[in-house]
Amino acid sequence: MAYDLIVGKSSLVKHQPDIVGSIEFELYPVITALQNKFGFNIFTQLCDQFTDHTFDQTELNQAKMDLYKAMLSKDISAQEQNLIYKLIAVISYAIDVNQSLHGVAD
Repeated sequence: MAYDLIVGKSSLVKHQPDIVGSIEFELYPVITALQNKFGFNIFTQLCDQFTDHTFDQTELNQAKMDLYKAMLSKDISAQEQNLIYKLIAVISYAIDVNQSLHGVAD
């Protein structure tokens, strides 16, 4: 099971979104640990792995800034750091193409 990260007008195939990544079920303890450490909204929403989410440009810009703060923390594991890097890349792409990010449970 994975949580797909999709960038585009919508997550519908007819809108030809870009599937830019996914978060595997095994990474949810890492997301939970990051949520417990930082409490950022992006982690709160990603913890809900069974609900689809759409992040608009305002939310994406806030998430990017929050992830930068987390990235610079000395109190993160290698797995947490790798997930943060992945999320920064996905979010930056969505911002650069000026589209929403859709988290889709599958």
